Amino acid sequence: MTHPSPPNGMAAHSDFSSSWLALRETADHRARDVQPLSTACRHWLTSRAHQGPLTLLDLGCGSGNNLRYLAPRLPPHQHWSLIDQDASLLAHVGGDGSPRHDHIDELTCLQRDLSRLDQALTGDMLAGADIVTASALLDLVSEPWLATLIKQCASHQCAVWLAMSINGDNALIDHDDGNTALLEMDRHVQQLIKAHQQRDKGFNGALGTHAPGVARTLLENAGYQATTADAPWQLDCRHPEEALLAQALVQGWLDAALEQAPDQRKALMQWHESRQQHIAHGRLKVRVGHTDLLAIPDSPGMT
Repeated sequence: MTHPSPPNGMAAHSDFSSSWLALRETADHRARDVQPLSTACRHWLTSRAHQGPLTLLDLGCGSGNNLRYLAPRLPPHQHWSLIDQDASLLAHVGGDGSPRHDHIDELTCLQRDLSRLDQALTGDMLAGADIVTASALLDLVSEPWLATLIKQCASHQCAVWLAMSINGDNALIDHDDGNTALLEMDRHVQQLIKAHQQRDKGFNGALGTHAPGVARTLLENAGYQATTADAPWQLDCRHPEEALLAQALVQGWLDAALEQAPDQRKALMQWHESRQQHIAHGRLKVRVGHTDLLAIPDSPGMT
């Protein structure tokens, strides 16, 4: 997704700063909690009579959001390998290698550049993996990158769990929606954001909001049974914590829109000022659409 800058007062290390990742984690987990995918994954593990530790590979793990969500929802005795290019974020996961949940027996953090997938995934990493997972990564990568990953996962019969991919179903829901010009500006900003999300993010292209559909097609073509679930952020700005995330989000939308249309600076700044005031007054609800995708290998003995 387009990762907003942190709100004022938070030091930004990068677009993936620990401050921003911490700010979004509660919204991520709340969005995913209504889904049946954890149950489906547990059923798959049971159906194939999985024995031994459950081995997971988390790509672009950041500070460990995905691990903290999945670990308590999957069977115990888990071995995790987490990959990210940012050493400071990996340190938040557990740079000393110690598990951070009772279900986790082993935790390995690897600093690697995922844009070079052939170098990042070396040796027997995929050969020993039951589940390859990622959160808020899919929309940043290109279709060839994703196709390569899926081909490798299919060759080793790994399940694939891709979480929190943007799908473009965003909305600002105004309790006082009488300002038609402002509502039209909301829609215009979203169009600029969608265009910005398809700019290259370091993977020789970016799927942006097309990511969930492209991923499902590639996975099904590779012989997977794919299930998707909606995972929207639903932010009510009457609640301080959700308002803080909404402020950071709208700031990030402004930054992306300005990069996409610098000649529209005056109108975009006016839009931003209005919407930040509405957030501060608890007037807005914000929806940010995400899709989760669980893909199970469709092969003999795996149902």
